[in-house]
Amino acid sequence: MWRTIFVLGVALAGLAMQQPEPSGDLGNRIANLEYRQNTIETSIRETKDSFQFFLTLTLAIVSLFYGLTTFMQYRRDLREQTENQDKMKLLTEQNNRYESYITRQEQNNRQLLDSTKQNIDQVTQLIESLDSMFKVVAKADEIEKSLTDLDREMRVQKEQQKEYTMELLRELNTDAIEICGGMNRDNYMSLENQQRLRNFRNKLNARFTEIGKFENKLNANCFLILGLDFRIRNLFDEALENLEIAVRRAKLYSKQDGGPLMHPDPSKNEEEIRMWNKKLANIALFHKALILYNLGKHRDAENMFREALEYDPNDIQAMIYIPEGKYLGHYAGFEEIVKEFERLINLLEDNRDFRGNRLSKDILLSQLYVRYGNCYFPGSTHKPFAKQENLKVAEEIYAQAYQQLPDSYLTKFSYAQALAEKTRRRIPEVERLEAEKLARQLFSEAYAIVKVKIGETTETKILLMLYYILLICCQELDLGSDKIARFISKIYEKGAELPSIEGYRIYSPLTKNDLTYEELKQEIQVFENSSERIFV
Repeated sequence: MWRTIFVLGVALAGLAMQQPEPSGDLGNRIANLEYRQNTIETSIRETKDSFQFFLTLTLAIVSLFYGLTTFMQYRRDLREQTENQDKMKLLTEQNNRYESYITRQEQNNRQLLDSTKQNIDQVTQLIESLDSMFKVVAKADEIEKSLTDLDREMRVQKEQQKEYTMELLRELNTDAIEICGGMNRDNYMSLENQQRLRNFRNKLNARFTEIGKFENKLNANCFLILGLDFRIRNLFDEALENLEIAVRRAKLYSKQDGGPLMHPDPSKNEEEIRMWNKKLANIALFHKALILYNLGKHRDAENMFREALEYDPNDIQAMIYIPEGKYLGHYAGFEEIVKEFERLINLLEDNRDFRGNRLSKDILLSQLYVRYGNCYFPGSTHKPFAKQENLKVAEEIYAQAYQQLPDSYLTKFSYAQALAEKTRRRIPEVERLEAEKLARQLFSEAYAIVKVKIGETTETKILLMLYYILLICCQELDLGSDKIARFISKIYEKGAELPSIEGYRIYSPLTKNDLTYEELKQEIQVFENSSERIFV
């Protein structure tokens, strides 16, 4: 383009610089003019074309520039719009936060105002209460003084109550020692002693609330009495529980001093009190063993009897129950049982000094012989023992028991039984008549003694045995069916009073077995329906 403009300019300049030619050559002049005209026209056309191109290009460049400018402006506007939107969004968020802040601030202000108002109200109330508080403080001082006085009075009363309780315990312990000292294992079932036991139990129960936490200050004698009282009433679980407490306390104070409260007996020194408790442990263990024995737990009873012997090695009564329990419980061999009886008999017959036994040597020996003779008397329900029955040996042993203690109903009755059974065997007539005569005499004497003894006996189990002895005596003495029926009814009547405890045993004087009440009734029914003695 710039080149074309330059060419057009040169052409025009050339035309201007040409000198006019002489008019002589008109034709050349015309041709020259035409040439020049064509040249000019050509230049003009080229210039025009170049100018058009230039104009077009310029327009294109301007349009392009305008487009770029417009685009750049659009970008700026768009950016500004975006920035404005972000600013608006930011402003909106800031405005929302500000409004939220204002709202929260208003709420906080309201809460602060409410809290301030409440505080003002509380302060007002507190101020109003100050006067009352001063009055309360004054009243509190008065109350404190009253409480101090009351506390002092209560401590005095508590001390007095403690002294009263200690005196009550001393009284109960003294009574218990006196009661235990006035009875033994053979007479505690007497009506008089039963009443003493009952009175002590009622007194203790009436004062038990007052004793409270000082129960551990009651001595072993108290719990021995309670155990015996429960035993009399056939409450065996309670009896065993209290006897066990008696055993534990007696064992403890057989080794250490319990003090004057536990053993308030100024007549005894410390050693005598320890010996007293040692014997008391023996007695309580003996009664525990006897309860187990009556419940048919002969092996457990043996262990308890042996423990009782640890606290009194001279306790012959405990010794006697051991071989008898083995026999009645069927848990030892016959030879072992026989050897045990013979060993005890030898001990007694050797005049050994068994201090502490209230019973005489004759009484103890007679009991031992009777129980030993029972092992050979016909009637055992245990087959291995039934094979060892020997009426002649039984008679000889019973005779020794009778010679040892001829006034005993038990020795009379046992010896009479062996003689009566002897008369039913094949023996010489003279011997049979002599045995029959002596048997009737002994049955008659035993009958008379037992009738009196029934009036002195309260224990149901012993009463059943005594009525059974009378029943046997009636049959042997031919006293009539009426008396037999009366004594049978008495057995059933007293049997209804027995404790309904599984395993409770009653000794059968007929067959020398330890039976349950149901087994005893069956045996009596067989006896009742038979005119002859039948052993089952």
